[in-house]
Amino acid sequence: MLIVVFFLYTQGIALANSVEQEKKDLLKIQNILEKAVILINQMANQRIAEQKFRESMDSRIVNKLVFWGHDKILEKRHIDTVVVHSIYDALGMNPYDVDSVMYELAIYDVSSHYLISRNGVIYRLVRDNDLAWHAGRSQLFDGRTSVNKFSIGIELLHHEKEEANELQYQSLVDLIKYLQLEHQIKHITGHTNISLTKKTDPWNFNWMKFNQMFNK
Repeated sequence: MLIVVFFLYTQGIALANSVEQEKKDLLKIQNILEKAVILINQMANQRIAEQKFRESMDSRIVNKLVFWGHDKILEKRHIDTVVVHSIYDALGMNPYDVDSVMYELAIYDVSSHYLISRNGVIYRLVRDNDLAWHAGRSQLFDGRTSVNKFSIGIELLHHEKEEANELQYQSLVDLIKYLQLEHQIKHITGHTNISLTKKTDPWNFNWMKFNQMFNK
């Protein structure tokens, strides 16, 4: 009789322990599911935010596509670098006139992909996938040459004796973040850092200021 009582007692303890363990397991599963739901919501919100930002930038960018200064590329181009330039119209009366600057680019048969005016307007001159002739003879710090092949060029419209203004810095930050949605951008550099012909632009560019704005 005592043996039967002891057996039932031990079975009862085992059953109680089993129920307690099941409760703990269920709590763990519940916690995992709650974290998964939070993560899914965060990802969904991020996608929504990215889509809104993309649509906002699509509406901001003004197409002013040129027929010079680039090669049409049919296959998808691998792009991982952005090169920042400076430019102004050295031939006309108004150094900040966009059409005059484009005329000067046409004379030299060169172009970047984008140009940012003094009031922060972003102009698309060449489609991203096409190879714009903006970097010239060039080499990235990792040893790759012909930087045009894997980069996007962005011109800031300002005189060589001055700096890009606040509107241009903000538009540059927004544009590069927009480009990151479409391309695996790993490197952001200035023309002077890659040029093999001693180019000096972007003139007076404040990289610390840019990085602080970009990493907000």
